[in-house]
Amino acid sequence: MLRIKIKMKSVVYYLIVITIFLFVISEGIGDGPVLAIASVMDNLKIKYVFLAFSIFLCLGLSFNGSVISLPSLFKHEYTNFFKSLISLTLITIVLQCINGFRAFSYYQLAYLYIPLIFAVFVICYAYDNLDSILNLSFIFLIIAFICDNVSYLNISAVKMINFATSYSPFETGNCFLFLCLEVYFLGKFGRKNWKSILSLILTILTFKRLDVIVGIICFAIVPIIKEKKVPRWLFWGTVIFFCLIPFGMELFYSKETAAFLQSRFGIDMFELTMRRSMRAAIALDNRDKIKYGYGSVTHYLSEYFSAKADKFNLHSDVLRIYLDCTILGTILYTFFSFLAVKESIMSYIIMLLFFIEMIFNHPLGAGCVGNWIIIYTIIFSFNLEHYTGNGSISHRDKDDI
Repeated sequence: MLRIKIKMKSVVYYLIVITIFLFVISEGIGDGPVLAIASVMDNLKIKYVFLAFSIFLCLGLSFNGSVISLPSLFKHEYTNFFKSLISLTLITIVLQCINGFRAFSYYQLAYLYIPLIFAVFVICYAYDNLDSILNLSFIFLIIAFICDNVSYLNISAVKMINFATSYSPFETGNCFLFLCLEVYFLGKFGRKNWKSILSLILTILTFKRLDVIVGIICFAIVPIIKEKKVPRWLFWGTVIFFCLIPFGMELFYSKETAAFLQSRFGIDMFELTMRRSMRAAIALDNRDKIKYGYGSVTHYLSEYFSAKADKFNLHSDVLRIYLDCTILGTILYTFFSFLAVKESIMSYIIMLLFFIEMIFNHPLGAGCVGNWIIIYTIIFSFNLEHYTGNGSISHRDKDDI
């Protein structure tokens, strides 16, 4: 029986690794000779086949008689993550009871639930291999980076990076993942480890301006604060700050602000925000049509620009959640997300980075499922170390994993 259990854990481990590889390749490659293969993989949804098989396998392994036994080591984390998503779901249901049913909301919500469900039933099952999974994820991301930029890997291309215009020939959405892995390696090994240094270099090369700045700051301060606790003032200050951000963005993207900047300083809001202001202004001016809960902004912008599918996103998920699910949705999603990571300062930093990313970008939903699998794995790894002191199960809930 023990041998069978060990073999099944190995099967789960390899399924996780293959699933993450498929997500990284299909979501992280937008150019280069492998693009055609990545597109075929994406269209065939092979990654979701492996993801679903992994979940069903772990569900079967979790059955205890007629009752499913959920892993309890990370119960604090995943219950609060579920509460954050359920909050958006319930608000969506209420809004649709008032304004009419729209199926697109539930498709959009599914992309939030899928990686969390995968994390609970699969990642938790492989708790003793989290670091190995993340090391392989880093390698997969490097492979995707090379495949994506094989034509530009030279010194001349590096010299083309321009911070002022936020341009890099290597720019990719994986920049944020390299930033998160940089924090992970810094927390585990410090500044002198080659993975910490390489992940910072890749963050700079893949060049999202904000991520580069944050990456350099993290390289300096993370090794200093990694043993600290999350103080109460930081928790509440963070929650309040991100709940107020949508109001600041609403003011920033207003016509009055655009007119003021243009008349006083000659600044074009359209160019300043790299075209983000146009989509935000359209969404803010048509709030009466954004009334069906989560996904309403994306659906409306897609219809407005005559896109074929719900792919015209607002470049701010903080503002999008506010417009989709009201200020109540913003408060609940923010509160439960940070409550989930309050046990470890390193996990808290990862969530803080994610919310900063959400101010200016769109890291939620379709195309980011693989990102979230890696982010949940990083959080669980940090919290495992926090609970046990060394990253291995020694005294907490052995029998429930």
